[in-house]
Amino acid sequence: MQFHLIKRLLPLSLFICTSAVAANTLFIHADSIQINYKQGKTRYTGHVRITDQHSQLTGNQVTTHENTQKKIDRVIAQGNPANYIDHSDKNQPPLQAIADTIHYFPLKHLTQLRNPAKAKPAQIKQGKSILRGSTILIQKNAANQLESITAYGTPATYHTSSIQPAFDGKASVIKYFPKKHLITFHKHAFTKRGKTFLEGEKIQFNTKKNVLRAISDPQEKVHLAIDNPDFSK
Repeated sequence: MQFHLIKRLLPLSLFICTSAVAANTLFIHADSIQINYKQGKTRYTGHVRITDQHSQLTGNQVTTHENTQKKIDRVIAQGNPANYIDHSDKNQPPLQAIADTIHYFPLKHLTQLRNPAKAKPAQIKQGKSILRGSTILIQKNAANQLESITAYGTPATYHTSSIQPAFDGKASVIKYFPKKHLITFHKHAFTKRGKTFLEGEKIQFNTKKNVLRAISDPQEKVHLAIDNPDFSK
């Protein structure tokens, strides 16, 4: 028998999406549910599926934690892997996240994807773009708008074929700022597009203006900057 639980959370919904609807309803489906009222913890086990107006999360086990004000302040989803889909932005393809463990902090609008001990990294895919890392942070604002995505790894990697030639990059830290159309690569950064290769401690790529800029280590005198490069040659 499968249990079906409808949970109403105000003003925050449970996962990455914080709905603009006044009353956010979450549909939580699981094979078993264990509620610890004293600890403020609920554990959902077996074929867990959580959906709301704009998102869905699936995993083998999901645990929610409440703070002293009885608000959910932490959610931990585990799976092989756990999967999250966010289609709140109708102007963009759905954002798909895959990781062994997904942590969500609703009061901070922050989501963490973690695959620290595995050779296969956590992954975010949106359209023709893929970001991978051992840890990935997704930061939204109170209006459910994506502010930034940060990937950490040895290295973290990024690939997109939404532009041609395709663009590839790797670094210890990769940050994406969608409102600025900016991707930055920090520490041991390397990018490739067509026949152009760039290396530096920091590389910036503006996807809207088609501007690529690389900066070497601050201790060195040589800085490399390429604006509006011709990648067709």
